[in-house]
Amino acid sequence: QRERIIEWNQAAVEFTHVPREDALGLPVTDVLPHLDGLGESLSQALVRPGESEPNRFSRVVGGALRQVEVVIARLDEPAEPMALIQVTDVTTRVALERRMLHLDKLVALGGLVNRVVREIISPLSGLLQNAQNLARRLGTTLAPNQQAAAQVGLDLDLLQAYLARRKIPELLELLRESAQQAGRVAAL
Repeated sequence: QRERIIEWNQAAVEFTHVPREDALGLPVTDVLPHLDGLGESLSQALVRPGESEPNRFSRVVGGALRQVEVVIARLDEPAEPMALIQVTDVTTRVALERRMLHLDKLVALGGLVNRVVREIISPLSGLLQNAQNLARRLGTTLAPNQQAAAQVGLDLDLLQAYLARRKIPELLELLRESAQQAGRVAAL
């Protein structure tokens, strides 16, 4: 009766929907066909002590897709070697592992986005500050501007007329507004 079922517990009945009296004496793979690929693991378990590495399978149970984990362990019986096949429904654990992996990816993505935002905000702040400084330095009312213009013989009123004709103040204002808007978007 090698590799035949000699005991069948209630958990096995619930998992397979095969009553105990129908399972006893049958080959393992007749009742658990998804274990067919584990024939060698089962044979090895009968000749060497210890347990096999867990194997995972997907299986439809009661109309729902379930994830199961199978471990085969040798039982040291004096008369003849026997193996215990433990089939565990790990559907909830697998779903949780997937959620945790997804959450880890989201956390990593959030960190990356945070670093990118910081890298964007810094140059935007520089643009905004430089646009404001440029507008101030082109003005006619600040004493340092008047002194610098006098030193080089520049008429600030003529400069303002030139800048207005070339729409430089409007361009500076558009640059300032764009930098502020980009900063607000990055900070969301």
